[in-house]
Amino acid sequence: MGAILSRDHASNVWVLALKRAERAQDGTILRLQERSGKATRATLKSAALGLHQTVELAPWELKTLRIGHGGEVHEVSVLEV
Repeated sequence: MGAILSRDHASNVWVLALKRAERAQDGTILRLQERSGKATRATLKSAALGLHQTVELAPWELKTLRIGHGGEVHEVSVLEV
């Protein structure tokens, strides 16, 4: 069985959370952090979420993404608004 989410060439990008959005109709929340102090580009893939997205993170950046039911991705605040 494969992973629900993969990231290419970015072992310094950690997945901190993968959860249903506070309002379930809004989709899924994915929270990432760059952990090595280096600007990084990571490609995220998930067949289950319909996701194939490249994201850029600054050194130590925490990024929260909302993934809609159709796979569309929006960066949101840590409060998910």
